[in-house]
Amino acid sequence: MIKKQKTVMMIGGGIQEVKAVEIAQSVGYKVIVTDRNKDAPCFPPADYNAKIDGRDIEGLIAYTLLNKKKLNIAGVFTLTELVTSVAAVANACGLPGVSLESAVACQNKQLCKKIWLKNKIQTPHGYVVSTLQEAKILFYKFNNNIFVKPLVSFGGKNSQRVSSDDELKVYF
Repeated sequence: MIKKQKTVMMIGGGIQEVKAVEIAQSVGYKVIVTDRNKDAPCFPPADYNAKIDGRDIEGLIAYTLLNKKKLNIAGVFTLTELVTSVAAVANACGLPGVSLESAVACQNKQLCKKIWLKNKIQTPHGYVVSTLQEAKILFYKFNNNIFVKPLVSFGGKNSQRVSSDDELKVYF
């Protein structure tokens, strides 16, 4: 009996993921790349591709369920901020992965910080604000020198040091 080659699915196919496709193929996997961009840089080197937005969890799960057996899909991963989508697909399709709760906590700085503090893992002070007024109170509390970032982001995107009222207002 010939064993069918295993396939892994990568959610997100930007230029930074091209090397991941090559590595997976070099160790014997076929690779499916999903991306919302019909011209995603990872589509040409991939064995299979599907134009599905990485946040379209229902679409990703449906695609995986419809193709799991035919393509011998053995795993799903991402190199982007789409870990929640990966967890949802893995859980729904019986693939290895982390819990949905863990994926969400990993992505959300407030939840992540709560877990770290509970487990006595050192972490910088951090607070969540909803209004510019709340942000100003913290800004002044920390001597007009803070680092701000969105609750959910990727690779430091939209994160920056703020050291003036004007910068804070523009950022907020």
